Amino acid sequence: MNSTDKKLFEALKNIKQGNIEAFTIIFERFSLYLLKIAYRYLKNIHDAEDIVEDVFIGFIKNIKSIRENTSPLSYLYRAVINRSLNKLKKFNSNTIIEIDYHSLSPEEHYFKKKKIENVKNAIEELPPIFKEVVKLKIYDELSYKDIAKALNIKIGTVMSRLSRAKKRLKEKLNTDLNIY
Repeated sequence: MNSTDKKLFEALKNIKQGNIEAFTIIFERFSLYLLKIAYRYLKNIHDAEDIVEDVFIGFIKNIKSIRENTSPLSYLYRAVINRSLNKLKKFNSNTIIEIDYHSLSPEEHYFKKKKIENVKNAIEELPPIFKEVVKLKIYDELSYKDIAKALNIKIGTVMSRLSRAKKRLKEKLNTDLNIY
């Protein structure tokens, strides 16, 4: 565990003891990062701000039930992703991948859109443990280390899940994907 992790665990402990300054430190440190993540999913800054605000309120409300060995970043990150995905499901949004369609011919536009739909559908059909790491890698552009931290798993597990997911996607799409 590095010194940053130790500081975060200490901050969590201090928040549990009612230290508001420790919460302020976590909020100031991670709110912009969490906002960027929510925005990548939702493509709407107001919705992203609402999600991050709700997550921090939930964090404070549930602080007593959060385990001591839980990284505040992992907890907040996971909560932002879950709430963002729930919002997407609720509104049945298909805006995770965007393309500048103005630079494409109508035919290119159609095939590009169809290909993206096929990839998105194939990702959605993956088992949850694979889908989760693929989305974090592709959509959030996280490193293996960051994915491992966010999911509380080992880097080797991240690599294995991505490899297995890529194999399944290749089989499903009959194409060579470069997802990492």
